[in-house]
Amino acid sequence: MVDVSCSVLGGYPRNRRVRHLVRDYEEGRLSSNEFYNALMGESIFLAGVQRALGCECIVDGMLEWHDILRPFVNSWRGVYLSGLLRYFDNNFFYRIPVFREAPEPMNHTLSTKFNMIKDYIGSSLYKAVIPGPATFAALSKNETGKDDVWLAVKIAEALNSELRGLSGNDIIIQIDEPALTDKELYDRIRSHLEEIYGSLLPGLDTSVRVSVYFGCVLEDAYAELLDVKGLDFVTLDGVDCKKISTLIKEYGVKNRKLGLGVIEARDIYEDDYTKVKTSVSKVLEEYEGDLSLLHLTTSTWLDLIPYEYAVRKTGVLSYYSNRIKEEVD
Repeated sequence: MVDVSCSVLGGYPRNRRVRHLVRDYEEGRLSSNEFYNALMGESIFLAGVQRALGCECIVDGMLEWHDILRPFVNSWRGVYLSGLLRYFDNNFFYRIPVFREAPEPMNHTLSTKFNMIKDYIGSSLYKAVIPGPATFAALSKNETGKDDVWLAVKIAEALNSELRGLSGNDIIIQIDEPALTDKELYDRIRSHLEEIYGSLLPGLDTSVRVSVYFGCVLEDAYAELLDVKGLDFVTLDGVDCKKISTLIKEYGVKNRKLGLGVIEARDIYEDDYTKVKTSVSKVLEEYEGDLSLLHLTTSTWLDLIPYEYAVRKTGVLSYYSNRIKEEVD
């Protein structure tokens, strides 16, 4: 019997009120306290939506984040922000981190937010989402004079410092590695994921998941991930990749739990339940081994679509997950 659970993969878009809050804060019309106190109300609302819908773990929405890299860059020495670049194949841009030396954390980004929101999520688990060190290095400009593997290891060490402040039974850590779908980006750190993650994961006493989206994880990258010690979950994009069942059949999951992105997070259209169920059933049928838990998610973060549709997609994810749990054995 397969136990089916669900959660949103990552951040939410800003609604009109949040956009105005960000604008006023950046233009100096709101103090830091005024801004974060107002923003907390929006984060609590999104947490409440997820909790009411039965999501296994709660993301806070990351509404103050301009992109997945910038909050960490702003908290580290040795790196600065440069120009804009398109974020994979999305109509979304990020500021390029430029590393001149190994990053040195000055303060923590995630633990501060968790301490603010933890009283509002009740008994639910909190999911902290970070950029994976391989993706972080691949999307950055390296001016250190060292190679990209060295930089990825140093980024992993800086992220480890961040994560150590979050360890605990009420925390889940999700590491996002979309670069593992892109051969050119993956080639920059190929065959070194164990070394890189060996600097990221030490000292953590909580569940750690890695998520790969924006297409199919490269076979070599997937095989490497399965050899990384300390990962409990591997989550794959079941919307933009149609060969997950083949990957699972060939490589298995090596005693890890499987996450599957089944709700399209990059458009506003309603997801077809029959297609979602067929995708899940195909993975379950072709996997040879003990797959006792399947975690269903959105295909990527929900911040690429308008706010009202993102909330609606959260409801669809929950409803479909509950139907699949009842119908799939």
